[in-house]
Amino acid sequence: MTTRIILGLLMLTGFAGLVSLDTQIGPPFPLLHVLFFGACLLGALEIRSLLPPEQRSHPFMILWCLGVVILAPLGIHLVSLNATGGSWIPLSCSLALALWSGFLGEMAFYRERTNALPRIAFLQMSVLYIGLPCALALQIPELFPQSPRSGLAALLLACLVPKACDIGAYFTGRFFGRTRITPVLSPKKTLEGFSGGVLLGASICALFQFYLGSTLHIFPTMGHALGFGILVSIGGILGDLAESLLKRDLHAKDASALIPGFGGILDVIDSILLGATVALGWFLVTSPP
Repeated sequence: MTTRIILGLLMLTGFAGLVSLDTQIGPPFPLLHVLFFGACLLGALEIRSLLPPEQRSHPFMILWCLGVVILAPLGIHLVSLNATGGSWIPLSCSLALALWSGFLGEMAFYRERTNALPRIAFLQMSVLYIGLPCALALQIPELFPQSPRSGLAALLLACLVPKACDIGAYFTGRFFGRTRITPVLSPKKTLEGFSGGVLLGASICALFQFYLGSTLHIFPTMGHALGFGILVSIGGILGDLAESLLKRDLHAKDASALIPGFGGILDVIDSILLGATVALGWFLVTSPP
């Protein structure tokens, strides 16, 4: 537990420092794009390492597909901000290109090889499960064009709330967990841990609204802040369980052993993948037209 706490604090400090630098650079926050891209690439390579050798796509293809999707929002400066759809158009096009790249790569090198379908499926999954959610999360600041600081804060909350929920669920489940909710998929997940995680995630949003709500206008009311915290926390828990499904099916405890106490990069970002997507949906629905 001590290793987990120390490394968690170090990662949080490093992330905060990177965000501070990106604040000085301003939209579209290129350092965060590079960070998200690196995390997604390592996460996809971790899944690749768990697959049988014949089903592993070439690392270059993973690099290309995720690069196309994650780094596409940086092209926002090449697109008129007044253009219909804004950066959503190049993002949609880059997604289509990334999905087709798996087919094109297999077509180019196909010489009566087998397992083309599993390799294509893995690339498609890497794009849709890992790459697209991060690319969508990076669109959150665009919903706050009048206040880049508010947009960055919204993105940070989209990442922080799922991780806060992780922390709350871990400690609550460790000390008070009794009622298992997924005994086969993830035996350590308990109803008590679930409740503690959601409570901490919602509390983070409530504290944000209380202290910074009047400065960074993200939530119009405290009710909106609490609703965001609850839904994004639940999304984070489901994202964690989604990765548990993959690991269980691949007979692995962790995605890798890269980070002591945590496992792999994918074990760190799994809750963010769905949690941040839920956050984007919340802001799309609740933001004023």
